[in-house]
Amino acid sequence: MKKQHLCLTLSSAIAATALFTPTPLSQSFENLTPLTVEAAETAVAPLKLAVISDLHIFPESYIGNKGPNYQNYINSDRKMLEESERILDAYINEILASDVEVVLVPGDLTKDSEPEAHQIVARQLQRLEDAGKAVFVTNGNHDINAPGAEMFVPVSETEDEVVKLDGVTRDEFETIHHNFGFNSAETIAQDANSTSYAVQLKPGYRLIVMDTGIYGDNKEDQSTSGTLNRDGRLEWVLNQITDAKAAGEQIIGMAHHGFVEHFDGQGTIFAPYLVENYETIATQLADAGMDYVFTGHFHAQDIAVKTTESGNTLMDIMTGATASYPSPIRYVDIDAELGKIHVESHGLEQIAGIDDFQTHAQLTMEHGVPTMVSSLLADILTNLINGILTTSQDIISLDQLQIATLEQFVGDYVAAKLNANSEQLAALRANNTETLTDDWIIEGILSKQQLINFIDAVCTGLETVEIETTIADNYQLMDAVTHVLIACYAGDEVFTEEMQILANELTTTASASDALTELIIQHKNKLGLTGLLINEKLISELFHAEISPGQSLSSIIGGALAGLIQSILVDETPDNNAAYMATRLVDFDLSAALDDAKALVASGETGELLLAAITTASAVISDETATEEMITQAIADLRAAIANPSPNPEPTPDVDQPAAPGSGPVGDVTPSVEPEATPTDPDQPEVAPTPDSKPQSNSGSLPNTGEVQQAMLIGTGLVTGMAGVLTYFKRKKQN
Repeated sequence: MKKQHLCLTLSSAIAATALFTPTPLSQSFENLTPLTVEAAETAVAPLKLAVISDLHIFPESYIGNKGPNYQNYINSDRKMLEESERILDAYINEILASDVEVVLVPGDLTKDSEPEAHQIVARQLQRLEDAGKAVFVTNGNHDINAPGAEMFVPVSETEDEVVKLDGVTRDEFETIHHNFGFNSAETIAQDANSTSYAVQLKPGYRLIVMDTGIYGDNKEDQSTSGTLNRDGRLEWVLNQITDAKAAGEQIIGMAHHGFVEHFDGQGTIFAPYLVENYETIATQLADAGMDYVFTGHFHAQDIAVKTTESGNTLMDIMTGATASYPSPIRYVDIDAELGKIHVESHGLEQIAGIDDFQTHAQLTMEHGVPTMVSSLLADILTNLINGILTTSQDIISLDQLQIATLEQFVGDYVAAKLNANSEQLAALRANNTETLTDDWIIEGILSKQQLINFIDAVCTGLETVEIETTIADNYQLMDAVTHVLIACYAGDEVFTEEMQILANELTTTASASDALTELIIQHKNKLGLTGLLINEKLISELFHAEISPGQSLSSIIGGALAGLIQSILVDETPDNNAAYMATRLVDFDLSAALDDAKALVASGETGELLLAAITTASAVISDETATEEMITQAIADLRAAIANPSPNPEPTPDVDQPAAPGSGPVGDVTPSVEPEATPTDPDQPEVAPTPDSKPQSNSGSLPNTGEVQQAMLIGTGLVTGMAGVLTYFKRKKQN
C-alpha cells in the first residue's frame, strides 16, 4: 500500500473515532482538515491505458498469390500475416470508442521491418493521436534492419518468389514514428545512443521507454535477444528513474523484452525472450523506483513480479501478440495515489471478413504449432552447430579413424555390404572417398551438413511422433505441446489432471526417449556412413546409461519435458480471470466515490452518515478479501451520503456497533487496519507480493540450469544423440 493510501485510511479512522468522543465535531475536523485538504490538493488522477503488442503488420499486397514460398513461411510461423492489417484496424476502432488516454505498443510493429509495413502502422496510430489519445511505441527485434524483410511476388498463376527488401534503419524508424514518442509534445528526454526516451504521460506519471534491441547497420547484427548492457542504455534509464522519483511521479516502463521470468526455467530455455542479465537488471530497476514495465516479445499473456531483497517490486506485464491467438488487448487503470493497478484483457472477437475471429485464431494457432515448434528447434540446434563448426569442417574424417576400427564396429549389415562390393571396400581402405558412390553419402565419417540434414529430419519427425501414455491411444507429443502453448499464449494456464498424468509418466517412464529413439533410427541414413553405425540397441544404451548419480539421459529428457509442462501450466499468478477482474475493477468506482466524499469533508461537511461511509469505504478498499457485495455496498453508502451529507440520525439501540475487546463506550473504537496479504492475481495488486515464491508439485520439476542446458543439447536426441554415438565409438577405438 502506498503511503498516501495509508494516510487517507487512517485519517478516516480518526474522523470516525471523533464522532463518539466528547470533543466537539468542529474541533475534530479542524484537526483532520489539513490532512484531507493536503490529500485533495495533491491528488493524482488515475491513468487509463491500452496496450497492444507484437502487431507484426505485413502488407496484404506483399502476400501475392499465396504461392508455395508464402505457404512455407506461414506453415512455420504462428503469426496471422494475412489478417494483420484488419486486426490492427479493428483494435484502433475499439480504442477510439474507449475512454483510454494513452496507448502503449511494446515493439514488433512489423513482420520484419518492411518500410511499407511501418507506414501502415504509423497511419493507423495517427488516427488515435488525432483523436487526442497519446501513443508511444518502441522497437522490437523485427522492427529495425531485420534480415527477414521481404515480399512474395507472383511469377505465375500458382507460383511465387521471395524478393528480399531493405528494412528500415534506426533513424528511419524514429522518423516514421516521430509522433509516437520521439518527437511528441510529452517527450522530456531522449537517449542519443538508442531509441530510449522518457515522456510525461500526465501529472504524476512518467513513462520510460527502454530500447532493448540488438541491431546495427548490417542485417547480420540483428538478434532475437535483448539487452540494456550496451551504449550506456541502462545508465540512461536509471538516471531517468532518479529524476522521476525526485519529482514524486509514478514510474512506468516499456520495453520489448521481458525482465522477469514468467514461468520457472524461461530464462534458461527461452533466454532470448528476456533481457540479458535480467535478474540483476530487474533488481536495479525495482530498487531505483520503477514499479511496472509493459513488455511483449513472447506472444503470451502473463504478469510476473520480481521482489528484491530491499522489498521493492517490479511488475512485468507481458502482453500477447495481436498477430497470433488470442490477439489480446489490455486495458489498464493505474492509480498512483492508491498504489493500485488493474488490468482487464480480452481477445478480439471480430474483424472484417471473419465474424468468429477467436475460433479462427485458435485453429490457426493449433494448425501451426507443430511446424512452428519443429522449425524453431531445428533453427536453435542448427545455429548451435554453425557456432561450433566451420562451413567445411567434418566432425570426424576418415583419416582420423582406422579402417580396421570401422570394420570392427560397423556391424554385420555394413560388413556384408562392404564385402559385397569389393571396389567400395578398396576405396574405403585407401581412404579414397572421391571414388565412393553416392549411395554411401560419405563426406568423411560425419560432416556438418549431414548432421544438419539429420537435425532437420528428426525435428520434422517430432511433428507427428507418438509417445506412450495412458491418457489416450496414438497420443502425439505435439498434442501436449499445442495444449501448453495455447494456454500460455491465452494466459489461461491450468495444470489439468490429464497434463499431471502426462508429466508424471514422462518423469517415471522412458516414453520420451523411446519416441526419440524411433526418430533417430528412422532418419539415421541422413548421417551417411556414421548412420550405419547406429542401431536401436546402441541408442537405448546411450539413453539409459547412468551419466550422473541416479540420472540417465532418458530421465533427464523426461524430467525436463515434465518440468517445462508443469512450470508453464502451474501459474502462481493467474492472469486472465475475467470474473475476478471485473470484481476488482469496482475498486476504481469505490475510490472515485471515496475521493468525492473526502472533498465534501474538506469543504466543511461533517454529517455522520458521510463520515461513517468514508470509514467503511476506507477499510473495504484496503481489504484484499473484500467481496463484491461489500464493495458494491460501500459504493452505495458513499453515494447516498454524498447526495445527503448533513443529516446526523439518532442512534438506534438495536443496531449493533463494533466494539473493541475490553473497551468502554463504542466511541473508543479505532478501526484496525488488517495486515495486507500478497494478492492472488497480480493484474490487481495492491500490496507487495511474497518474494519469488514458486508453486510446489510432486509430478516433476525442472532440473537445475546445467541439466536443462544438457537436456537442450542431448535431451532432444539430436545433437547429443550423435555426439554420444561418436563418443561411444571413439571410446571403443581407444580400447
